[in-house]
Amino acid sequence: MEDRIIFKEVHRVVIVGGGSSAWLAAAYFSNQSNIYVTVIDKEQAQPIGVGEATLLGFPDFMSSCGFDEKEWFPAIDGTYKSGILFPGWGREGIDVWHPFAIDPNNIGILSEWLSVQDGPLSNYLPLYKESKNNLVDRSALKFYAVNIDCIKLIAYIQQKIKDKINFINSGVRLVEKTGINVDYVQCESGEKITGDIFIDCTGLNQILIGSSCNSSLEDKLPCNTAVAGHVEYKDFKKECSPYVTCTPMPEGWLWNIPVRSRIGSGMVFNRSITDVETAKQRFSDYWDSRVSLENLKVLSWDPYVNREPWQGNVAAIGLSSGFLEPLESTGLAIACKGISVLYDRIQQNYFDDTDVGLFNQIMEATYREAVDFVAMHYSRKIFPSDFWSHAYNLPTPDVQKYLEKMHNSDYKMIYEGKGHIFGLINWHCWLLQLSELPKPQKIESEILNNYITLLNKKCLESIEHDWLLKQGH
Repeated sequence: MEDRIIFKEVHRVVIVGGGSSAWLAAAYFSNQSNIYVTVIDKEQAQPIGVGEATLLGFPDFMSSCGFDEKEWFPAIDGTYKSGILFPGWGREGIDVWHPFAIDPNNIGILSEWLSVQDGPLSNYLPLYKESKNNLVDRSALKFYAVNIDCIKLIAYIQQKIKDKINFINSGVRLVEKTGINVDYVQCESGEKITGDIFIDCTGLNQILIGSSCNSSLEDKLPCNTAVAGHVEYKDFKKECSPYVTCTPMPEGWLWNIPVRSRIGSGMVFNRSITDVETAKQRFSDYWDSRVSLENLKVLSWDPYVNREPWQGNVAAIGLSSGFLEPLESTGLAIACKGISVLYDRIQQNYFDDTDVGLFNQIMEATYREAVDFVAMHYSRKIFPSDFWSHAYNLPTPDVQKYLEKMHNSDYKMIYEGKGHIFGLINWHCWLLQLSELPKPQKIESEILNNYITLLNKKCLESIEHDWLLKQGH
């Protein structure tokens, strides 16, 4: 094949795009390698606006970019995120709590609870009581992710790395390609930019990579639209919670992400079932008109994944490689994963077809597991509405069927995952709160009683979230 790359040296990386993925890639590459980085970013670029909640690995990723958490955390409006609360998503309408630390003491808490089922599982999960009381356990900060303002994140990165990269503030007029390889990118000024590898961070436009390898996920995921806005705090102490909330609605669901200066919120739905204007009004009503209809942003997408996000000398990162929906904050997490995996393949200043193939396999597996995990959330019909009927009738992921069968057997639960975003312990935690379960085998557990005592002690020792933030944390 003429497009095969047997061996190619890499000394110059060209990143096209101006969102969070582009600038995180620029920061990561410029800090860790001797590769010359150019960023082509159109003037006044704005991120898509839904990726303000991160997963557990984000602070470590920022550290790999050379950034000091004591500096960047307050600079980008950071708040603590111990997990996600899903009110009413569980069986019999109970709340689902999905923390980052599920069994930190390795005592088999999920298996132990399954044999007893004394009260909701959330009562036995770390950081739940603290979080519901807007408290933060400073002894467990390694189990917290963060909520951030993506616009402030971009501004922070730009300021920190401006002397380490070549920044071209311009849109793209032309992409000249030979087959699947980019020869050069022509800016609106007429300047032609060449490079050894090009990173497409142009979002759903996919300016460099193109859409020829896109696969639709509409048969797996029910959402394709969101209306979003910023909500001003009425009571910062009460409303700035150290967790994210995903509230179900008849038309879909609504996210609540508190950062320091405001609440980021949006309603996610299917535009074929609910029209945009109706969704706007429902969203505004939910917030008692604290957001004006004219200030709402409409975000539309068709859920998809690029089967080959690295083709020739072009690699897609972020939305250019695929997008599911905002649920479980997968977007920014998958982007960071793609950046680190790509760097691993070219850090020795060369790549070949083996590197391209390995990157594509890793990202395919990452997306596949994320798609299945998100799809699992919709396997209970929360409302008797058209949206939830549509979501409920989508195929059940095979891994979900397998794990539900395991919960009804004597098999020992498997916690370890395959090194992607969600491990099997995340699946177990969710399904134990979502699915119908066998009757418990015994009445009381000394392990659970002792663990509840420990959790209560931790709660008493925790600090108010708003106080921590006001101290500059």
